[in-house]
Amino acid sequence: MQKIPLDLAAPGMKLAKPVTKSDGLVLVGTGVELTTTIISRFRASGVQSLTVQGRPVDLGDDGGSDLERIAGRLDHLFRKHGQDRFMVTLRNMLRRFFAERIAAAKAAEEAEAAALAAAAEAAREEAEALAAQNRIPLVDDEPEGVPARPEVGNGNGAPRETGR
Repeated sequence: MQKIPLDLAAPGMKLAKPVTKSDGLVLVGTGVELTTTIISRFRASGVQSLTVQGRPVDLGDDGGSDLERIAGRLDHLFRKHGQDRFMVTLRNMLRRFFAERIAAAKAAEEAEAAALAAAAEAAREEAEALAAQNRIPLVDDEPEGVPARPEVGNGNGAPRETGR
């Protein structure tokens, strides 16, 4: 999941979060694939950024999630409170919290990738089964024994008789 400026949005990207206007009105829901029309409507509605699936745009950052960046800054944020037991405890709790959230986010990404791969495999197997059942050659297959032109019928569905 990556939050990107609207100017970097491209057709074909899928939304990871719904896109809302400043008043909270949902314009488009999660999972919608972007088109040029949708992007232009976002511009007209004043949308500045959106969150898409994956990391399709290189923004020059280290590629980590927002949670990883925040977790990495905890020591800096708590640098002045090294001797305060309460603040040390709070920092440790936040470290655990962010570690759990990061692990959950990674697990969700892996599960999503596995689900997409399984769906693609199932679709391929279904296409092969239908092709075998109907004797339809797949795009990659060479047609075997298929006439170059189908026989022309006599107009009522029966093949034309040739021997008179």
